[in-house]
Amino acid sequence: MRAVFKKDIFSYVALLCVAFLLLSLLNWRSEYYTLLRTVVFIGAVLVALKESKVLFTFFCFALVAYLFNPFIPVYLYRKIIWIPIDLICALLFLLQAFQIRKRPKPYVPYAPKKRKAKSYGRDKKY
Repeated sequence: MRAVFKKDIFSYVALLCVAFLLLSLLNWRSEYYTLLRTVVFIGAVLVALKESKVLFTFFCFALVAYLFNPFIPVYLYRKIIWIPIDLICALLFLLQAFQIRKRPKPYVPYAPKKRKAKSYGRDKKY
């Protein structure tokens, strides 16, 4: 398996959100966290709208948008509570930016195929 970067605007927004979320683990002034809420909220809404057909992904990013809502903020008051939330959200955005592909099996042109012996109804023993 290998991860391939999807080259679209949503992936770049997701990487921007990952950078903001990982930088939030450091100690900053309150203005940074207001900017963080705004950037992650917009990124989560964009990704949720893009992934609206996949319900699990849609609800995950809708929950992220609710947690980082700048209009009616959710206050958890302690940084130790926000650290795992920031890491989980960064991982969600990172998984959204990259697509995991399985490597195809190599094609061997002249490999003998294994054939299964045919069985007929008349061969059954009662």
